[in-house]
Amino acid sequence: MNAINKNKAIIIMGVSGSGKTTIGKLLAKKNQLPFFDGDDFHSKENIEKMACGKPLNDEDRKDWLLQLNHLIQENVNAKGCVIACSSLKKNYRDILSANVPNNVKFVFLQGSYSEILSRMESRKNHFIPSSLLKSQFETLEIPQNAYSISIMQNPDKMLTNIQNEIFNKSEIGLIGLGVMGKSISRNFISKGFSLSTFDKHITSTEENIAAGFKAEFKDLADTKPFDDLKEFVASLQTPKKIIVIIPAGEASEQIIEELKDLLAPNDIIIHAGNSFYQDTNTRNHDLAAKGIHFIGCEISGDEEGALNGPSLMLNGPAGAYEVVAPVLCAIAAQDTKGNPCCTYAAK
Repeated sequence: MNAINKNKAIIIMGVSGSGKTTIGKLLAKKNQLPFFDGDDFHSKENIEKMACGKPLNDEDRKDWLLQLNHLIQENVNAKGCVIACSSLKKNYRDILSANVPNNVKFVFLQGSYSEILSRMESRKNHFIPSSLLKSQFETLEIPQNAYSISIMQNPDKMLTNIQNEIFNKSEIGLIGLGVMGKSISRNFISKGFSLSTFDKHITSTEENIAAGFKAEFKDLADTKPFDDLKEFVASLQTPKKIIVIIPAGEASEQIIEELKDLLAPNDIIIHAGNSFYQDTNTRNHDLAAKGIHFIGCEISGDEEGALNGPSLMLNGPAGAYEVVAPVLCAIAAQDTKGNPCCTYAAK
């Protein structure tokens, strides 16, 4: 396990019958982590209601989710854990990750209604009947900030893919290792994030910048340095979150154009180059055609501020901001009331 990617609560989510318990137990055993089945924490009343074929409502789930959140907080302060939990709606996931949003990773087991119904009808002695599956699909809100994997693969293949995604890839990618980029990189590392860095390679002029930066500081020992953009992108968890710290202009436009061909829908580019907001909106519209999100970011603070906590002003699609907000708030300065100096202005 990567030394940085520890103390995580990995939540295997999906509708009933998608294989959460099977995959969760395999992942927990592989990484010597405690495993918890969310169904075991339901109240007697919830179990009886579901056993009668009645779907739970938000009020039914409230105490259950709060109990699981307490369990998550206890375990991320220890060694981490794996939890199988339906987590069907965004607000359920928000409750589960409350107070520790950057320590929780969601893995979404994705399958068709017919495939999962067949599985549910074949299993024995489970208190959730197959008749509830339709209501679960109706309740399900597809997560944006999760690693999605098809249940049509065999469990060993699924385990290999999840293991590689969660434990071997970086949470954040940063492009541009000038003074500000280096300081922001070290800020991320100090907050416990796993990081990949990239800077261009120009023979005899600018070589091995990212590797040289890593070698310069002991705290960057687990950072993954790259001078090949394709390899850099491949090193990142899904959805990919890439911060470009290159001043607005030709160089940043070129790197964003190159990224456009390497990214997938729901991936996010954060351009911290102090672009004019109308340029940010134009670029956002361009990338949205491919399903890629673009956020403009203004950073206030010098080199020391970037290292210890800058003020951030962001502009872009609200859904994408919600995905990156916990990450950016973690590295931002705090006001006198302890609130992060991270402000969002809708596009």
